[in-house]
Order: sequence, then structure tokens, then C-alpha cells
Amino acid sequence: MIKQQISVAKFNSRSSDKEYSTIEYDDGSYSCNCPSWVFKRGDSRNCKHIDEVKHRKEININISGLNDNNRVVEVETTSHD
Repeated sequence: MIKQQISVAKFNSRSSDKEYSTIEYDDGSYSCNCPSWVFKRGDSRNCKHIDEVKHRKEININISGLNDNNRVVEVETTSHD
């Protein structure tokens, strides 16, 4: 089965004019095209861009996605275009 993209976040480099894209997939995995993620080896394959996306998602769920009973009612996602 092929993984489907569910969200894409774009980040501007602080040291150059490059733009990096972090992709979240339907199986819960992430990828990024920054050098830190591309060339990293080992079990923990993260970068600061993926950490930022996960942090933003956690804040959205914990703050704006809770109803009166503290249950998640809505999580924002993008289409599978």
C-alpha cells in the first residue's frame, strides 16, 4: 500500500533562500527535504522542521480541538490532492 500525504508544511531557511517541505503521511510518519533529515542515519530520523510540525499539531489538538469534556472534536488536515 502506498502512503498518502495528509499535510505539507513549508519552511524558509534562515541561512539561505531555500525552502524546505515537511510532509506528514497517513501512517503517522514524516519526511523533510532539508539536509539534516536527508543525510541523518539511525533510528531517530527527525529534524527541527518535523519537530515544529509535531509541536504545532499537538498544540492544535490540546487547545483548540477540545470540547467541554476535554475530548478531541476536530483535527485540521489537508486534502489528498
